[in-house]
Amino acid sequence: MATLFLRKNPGSSRQALARELNRRSAICGIKYHVRTLKRQLTGAIFTVPREVETTMRELLLESDGFRKTEDIEQALADAGLQIPQSKRVSPYVAIESIVPLAQLWLHLNPGKSKRFLALHLRQELACQDIHRSINHLEKILAGKDYRLVRREVREKLLTLLTEHGLYSEASVREQWQNLAQEIRQSLESRSLESSHRLTQLAWVWKCFHREAPSRRLALLLQRKMSEQGVSISLDHLQRLVDGKVPQVRRRVVTAMEMVLREKFPQLKNWEEEIAKLTPTRRADLSWVKAKPIAALARAWIAEHPGYTMRQLAIRVSKTVRRMGYASTHNTIQPILGGHRKKTRGFIYRAMLSQFKGRVRCKIPDKHLIKVGRNLQTKGRGEKPEEARTNGPLLFKGSRARRSRPKPTLEQYLSEARSYLPVARSPHFLSFVTFRAERLYGIPRKEAKARILGLGASSDFLQPFEESESVPEELTPY
Repeated sequence: MATLFLRKNPGSSRQALARELNRRSAICGIKYHVRTLKRQLTGAIFTVPREVETTMRELLLESDGFRKTEDIEQALADAGLQIPQSKRVSPYVAIESIVPLAQLWLHLNPGKSKRFLALHLRQELACQDIHRSINHLEKILAGKDYRLVRREVREKLLTLLTEHGLYSEASVREQWQNLAQEIRQSLESRSLESSHRLTQLAWVWKCFHREAPSRRLALLLQRKMSEQGVSISLDHLQRLVDGKVPQVRRRVVTAMEMVLREKFPQLKNWEEEIAKLTPTRRADLSWVKAKPIAALARAWIAEHPGYTMRQLAIRVSKTVRRMGYASTHNTIQPILGGHRKKTRGFIYRAMLSQFKGRVRCKIPDKHLIKVGRNLQTKGRGEKPEEARTNGPLLFKGSRARRSRPKPTLEQYLSEARSYLPVARSPHFLSFVTFRAERLYGIPRKEAKARILGLGASSDFLQPFEESESVPEELTPY
C-alpha cells in the first residue's frame, strides 16, 4: 500500500509518509520511531501491528479518491502489488489475546496447573517443529515479559477449549465474559501466600483433638480438596500442614477453614481461637528430645528401687490418658529406655509429673525440637545448626569460615594434636602441616614439631625432613 501511495502521489516521499503514519499511530496509542516506520514501509520488517495497516489504508482512502476497501484491493491487483490472503496472516499475535484463553482453561480445569498447561503446549508445538521451553510458555500464559506470541499457541489453546463445548472464538469470548467474576476468584484461589496461617489453623485442630500427628488432618483436607476437583498427594498435604513449605495456595487455606467449620461449628472467630493456644498446649504436641526423658526415668527408678522400667511406662501411659492424650505403654517404654531420639511433649510432661512438686513444670526450651523452615532441625537425619558450625576446625570449608571467626594458630595446633592419635590416614600429619603453612605462614617443620609436642630446635628438626617418615615411637598408627 505504501508503494501504491507513492505511485499515486509522486510529489510525496517515504519520509513524509512515515511522519504522517507516526502522527496518526500515536493517536491510537502506538508509538514508533520514524526510522522504524520507514523500514516497515520498505518491507524490511515482516510483521506490523494491525493498527498501522489500518492507518495506512485510511491514508489511501483520503488521498487517492478510493471509496471502499475493495477499491484499494483492486488497485493493488491492477498494479501487481497484491499479496495473497494466506501471506497476510501474521505468524504472531498479541499476548493480550492469549491470557484470557489460558485463564478460562485453568478455571474449567481446577485440578490442573499453569505448568501442566505449558508442558502440554510444549509437546503439541514440538509436533509442528516449534520448540519452546516450559518456562517460556509459562510466562506467556501469565502475560509476562512478551508482547507477541506465536499464533500456533493461540490455536492450540482454542483447540483445548473445544473439549468444553467452545468451538468458536466468539463462543470463547462470550463464555469468558459471562464467567469473569468466577475466573477472577479462581485466579485468587491459585495465588500463593505464607503458610503461617495454615499452620496456625492446623494447631487449632490438633489442640481440640489432642492429636499430634498430622496424617488424619491431611486426609480430611485431601477429601475436601477433591470435592473441589483438586488432587493433591497425602504426603504433600502433610508437609503443608506441618509448615515445612514456605508458601501455599490460598485455596488450601480456604479448604482448611471449611474443614474446621464442619468439625467445630461453634467456633466463629479463628483469630481468637489461635490466640487461645497457650505455649503449654503447643509444647505438648511439639517434638522434644527423648534423651532428657530417659535421664528422668533412670532418676525415678533410682529413687524407687522396687519398680521396673515396664511399671514406670504403665504409670506414664495412665498419666498421658488423664491429660487427654493417647499413647500405650509399649510405645513409652523404649522412650524411657533411651532407644528413641525424639517424642512428643506430652510424654515429657507426663514423666515430669511422676516426681513430687513437678506436676506443673514446663518443658525447657532447649529440649524442644523446632521443625520447619529456617529452624534448627529441618528433617530426619540432619544435624542442628549448632552442631554443623561448631565442628572440627581442621576441615572447615569456605561457608564455615564465613560463619565463624578464624581460629588462632594455637587452637589449630591443639586440635590437630588431639586428632593425631585417632587419625587413620598416613598423610594426616602432612596435610595439617601444609594447611598450617598456608593459613598461618608457619614452616612445616616447626608445625610438625609443635603438633608432636616436641621443641622446635634445630637439633630435633634435622632428622625430620619432608622426605622422611615420623619415627616409629612417635607414630600413633
